[in-house]
Amino acid sequence: MENQFIEMNQIGICVKDLEQTIVNMKKIFGCDPSFVGETLKDGRRYFGKEGNFTARIALFDFCNIQFEFMMPVDGESIWKTFLEEHGEGIQHVSYRVKDFEAAAAQMAQAGVVPSQQGLAMARPVRWDFFATEPLLGFSVECSSPMEHPEEHPKYPFR
Repeated sequence: MENQFIEMNQIGICVKDLEQTIVNMKKIFGCDPSFVGETLKDGRRYFGKEGNFTARIALFDFCNIQFEFMMPVDGESIWKTFLEEHGEGIQHVSYRVKDFEAAAAQMAQAGVVPSQQGLAMARPVRWDFFATEPLLGFSVECSSPMEHPEEHPKYPFR
C-alpha cells in the first residue's frame, strides 16, 4: 500500500488558557495568530458517534509549519482527554494526504481507528484524528480539501 501521508503541515498543542497563549506567542515570537475561532458544530464525530465538542482554536503560521493551539470549551473530545491525562502539550501532528479514504484504509490496516472528525472553520477542508497515541505518543491528524466544497456550512468563503 502506498503511503498517503505526504506532507506534515501542523503541530497541535492543547492549552488551558488560549488568550494567555496568544499573549505568550506575541511576547516570545512577536507574531499574532493568523486565525482565532471556535470549532464548527457541523460534521463532528467522536469515536464513531455524533460529537458535541467545542474548542477555541488559534493558528500561527511559521515558514512551512502551522502551530494550532486548542482549548477545549465543552463536550467530550480528544483535546479534553489529553489535557486531563497529560496537561498542556503537543497533542497531534497533522498531515496533508493524497487520498482521504486511502489514508483511512492505511490507518485501519495498522489497527488504528478514527478518534475525532470535523470540518475546518474557514476553508473547505475535512480533518480526521486517528487514535495513534498508544503507538506513537501523539495523535495523527489527516486533512484534505473537500471533494464538494459547496457542502461546507460556511460556503462560500469570504
